[in-house]
Parts: sequence; structure tokens; C-alpha cells
Amino acid sequence: MIYNKQRSSVPRMIFINGGSQRFDVFKRFTYDTSFLVSPFTSRFMYAADVKWEVASRLLDYFINDPSPYSAKAQEKGDLPPLDTHADYIDMFAQSAPGNQIPLARGRKKYRKIKGYTTKDDFGHTGDDTVHEHFDIFEPPKVLQANGSFPADYTISPPEVVDVVFFDFIAENVAAGLNTIVGKEKYKASEFGMYMRREDTLTKLILEFVDKRWGKHC
Repeated sequence: MIYNKQRSSVPRMIFINGGSQRFDVFKRFTYDTSFLVSPFTSRFMYAADVKWEVASRLLDYFINDPSPYSAKAQEKGDLPPLDTHADYIDMFAQSAPGNQIPLARGRKKYRKIKGYTTKDDFGHTGDDTVHEHFDIFEPPKVLQANGSFPADYTISPPEVVDVVFFDFIAENVAAGLNTIVGKEKYKASEFGMYMRREDTLTKLILEFVDKRWGKHC
């Protein structure tokens, strides 16, 4: 999904923040659902040809950094709030399959699909949408995925990789790389777009669902 034909020969490390994913991707996915899962216009940028010994330390840097966001962008109000999902994880944790109350009553059988269930609907009667209960887990602060890596990369890692990330954390990525190398080598203004501007994460999720499930979604 996150792919650049011109850079296909270079392995890539892809980083996103956990707060960018607001819900799970289930079958029976719709266009509207995509905005529940990923309501942001997050585009992908990259730092080209980063040495392996530097790039491989970025995940730890992000995890230990107070925020995965650029301080300047936060001040401008360009970014979504840092969200660990703590508030609604607590609410979901109290839920159980038997807590749902459907709008329609009677003998009609309902085919449940996976979805969120809560203890109540901010009223007194419980949920009015029938969903199959599933467990909720707190997402990690940062997610990393690797693309086009050789099968033996743990033994013989590539010399360089492309570091791919959301556009709104470009300055933080530059700060992380500079911290690791110990000098001001990287600038956010010098990073390029890894994919087209219209290839947001929300669009890529829709393409994934269409390819995966098609008309059965």
C-alpha cells in the first residue's frame, strides 16, 4: 500500500502514530467508516537513504520522546490532539456482550457484526445497535512497518533505508535523526513526498478494503 515505484529498490521503514487509527477495520466496511478509522488527511513523506544504524534506532527515539508531533505544528494548531484512547478504552472495558439493547424487540433474529459496544449510550438503556463484542486493547504510541526488506535483514541488514512517515511529524523525524547522528544533518524542509498528495492514509485504507473484500465488504 505504502509504495513508491521510483524508490522500490530501497527498503523502507514506515512510522505512524497510534492515535491516527481511531478504530479497527472490519468487514462490511463503508466509505463513511473510513473517516471513523482515519479522519485525518495524513500524507506520506520520507527521508531518503538513511543509514541502517541510524534508522533502526528511530522507533526507540519516538517511544521515549514526549510527543510524536512537531512542537511548532502543535503551536499552529495544525495537528490532531495526542490521543492514547484512554478515555474510551475505560468505557469500552466495562462493556460486555450482554449489555446491548437493540431498537427493535421481538422474535426476529439479528446477524451481529463486529463493532464497538459500550456500557450505555450516555443514557440508561445501553447500546441500540447490535454488534458482536470484541476486546479493546490500548494501541502503541508509535507503529513501525518494514517494506521491501530482504528476508535475512536481521543477519545482513541493508546499508540504507528510506524512512517514511506522516507529513505532520516531519520536524520531529528530523529532530530524531539529528539526535541519533549527533549533529544537525537533517531538515524537515528537505524531506520529499513519498506518495502523491491525494494518497492519504484514509484513501489507502479504502483501497485495501476494496482489494481485500471487494463486493463482499
